[in-house]
Amino acid sequence: SSDPIAVLPPNYRFVSADAGTHTFANGVTLRRAGTQKVTATDTADSSLTATLTITVNPAPAVELVLTGLPRNVISGTPASVTVSTRDAWDNVATDYLGIVSFTSTDGIATLPANYAFTPADAGSHTFTNAVILRTAGTQTVTVKDTLNPSISGGQPVNVTAAVPSSFQITGLPGSITAGSAATMTVTARDAANNIVTGYTGIVAFTSTDPAATLPANYTFTPADAGVHVFTGGVTFRTAGSRTVTATDTLTPSASGTSPAVAVNPAAASLLQVTGLTSPITAGNL
Repeated sequence: SSDPIAVLPPNYRFVSADAGTHTFANGVTLRRAGTQKVTATDTADSSLTATLTITVNPAPAVELVLTGLPRNVISGTPASVTVSTRDAWDNVATDYLGIVSFTSTDGIATLPANYAFTPADAGSHTFTNAVILRTAGTQTVTVKDTLNPSISGGQPVNVTAAVPSSFQITGLPGSITAGSAATMTVTARDAANNIVTGYTGIVAFTSTDPAATLPANYTFTPADAGVHVFTGGVTFRTAGSRTVTATDTLTPSASGTSPAVAVNPAAASLLQVTGLTSPITAGNL
């Protein structure tokens, strides 16, 4: 047969009782959709041959297949996906008219709404720029028939963080004595709060404490993977509620401010006398 996965009768030797005609009851199973041929040939004389042409229609759908979705995407980037229905022998189930729904392991993904296949789809439909994955890591997009969930399919996608939109500052104590050094951690995050592991920009630091000692501008390296610890890098000196802000030097909109730190006065190091005026008359208060 032209169908490479067809089931065919084994070789058969005609007998006198056949009188030249033999029926192979349920002996042929064609599986590949389309125009197929079944040919019978005499094993000793190949000139004795005959061919029957048959149109094979797909069987009912048993699987949904996702194609077109990139294997690697950047968080927040729209992507297209095509859903094709397949029968048990991988033919497109052109008669499928079911309703499909989408889910993802990415809890904040944007996915296509439920869709009812139409005859015009012929078993395959493309959802243009309808998938937006946001959570970094390996995520899966799954599609299922709403009435028969066993008719389903999925595809893994590696999602990488986008460019930083903010910086998270952690590690500073809730309160500290003026003049004491403190450690802080700066993490580059994208709009979906993923760590931007590939960030190699430069950050600058400012503080609401005008007398604070802060880290110099710092260039993130690939080894940082989006996170850098500044050990003992911050020293507040002005009492009160103080913060530190980190800002990308090329993209000032990418910034972040630490939680407030209560800076307490240090131990007394001098005495200051005020209020007396000079000159003053002897004996006057």
